[in-house]
Amino acid sequence: MTPSFNILGLAAAVLIVAPLLSASPTGVPGVEVVQTRKITAWDGCSKSNKAKLEKDFKNAAELAQYAHDHMKMTDKAWTHYFRAKDEKNVKNLWDAVAKYEANDYSFTVRCAAKDDADCKVHGGSSFAATDPKPEEKGKPRELKVCPKYFTDEATKQSMDAKKYEPGKRGSWCKLAPYKFKDFSVGGLVLLHEITHLDAVGIKAKLPNMKQPAQAGSGASQYVDEGHSPRDTIEPWQNAESTAAAALEKWVMDKCKYDDIEV
Repeated sequence: MTPSFNILGLAAAVLIVAPLLSASPTGVPGVEVVQTRKITAWDGCSKSNKAKLEKDFKNAAELAQYAHDHMKMTDKAWTHYFRAKDEKNVKNLWDAVAKYEANDYSFTVRCAAKDDADCKVHGGSSFAATDPKPEEKGKPRELKVCPKYFTDEATKQSMDAKKYEPGKRGSWCKLAPYKFKDFSVGGLVLLHEITHLDAVGIKAKLPNMKQPAQAGSGASQYVDEGHSPRDTIEPWQNAESTAAAALEKWVMDKCKYDDIEV
């Protein structure tokens, strides 16, 4: 029987529009495996969309790896989202996304049609949605990417769209004033979505949380901001925070910023 990992949540893992990050690849060992080993099938994706997603999955792993290796509990990128006691769970989650091990988890990717029900949630503002239920008989769950992902300013660029050159015009490192949303790329959305996978929670050895009555179907997933009162979850359970903190750490280090306005 396939183990399951139950976290506080609702029935559908639909992404809330979030600010994202960008950068040039650093060649961190293992970042390519999200694309090459964990995705077992591509459904409905054009050649160009697949190429874009392959790049962004690598970016997602790179962000997770960098945050795992370099984040300190005193960093603003940490304190904006987490407490010191969240360190083990959050870092285990980043590590689970970034590194590949034998018999590791896998998932499938679908490029959804514009009339897909999950993509029409929140007035059609969703970038992606992930099936968070436990795997059945080892069958990988699906990560669905909406058409908006490929056209919206927040997600259409990948990390190699610009260089990280502090103070230089045309680089990712903007001069003040700047906000979190100014660094958006697709890779942050995918990092967010990967953490919805039940199998990732199992690999990260996160606590098995009992769901409250209002959670609905009992699906295993992280709660997106806005889906449930913040006081019903632990900070490390919020997929939005896990991805955003990784983004913020990357940008602040690469651009030598003291802080980023959210």
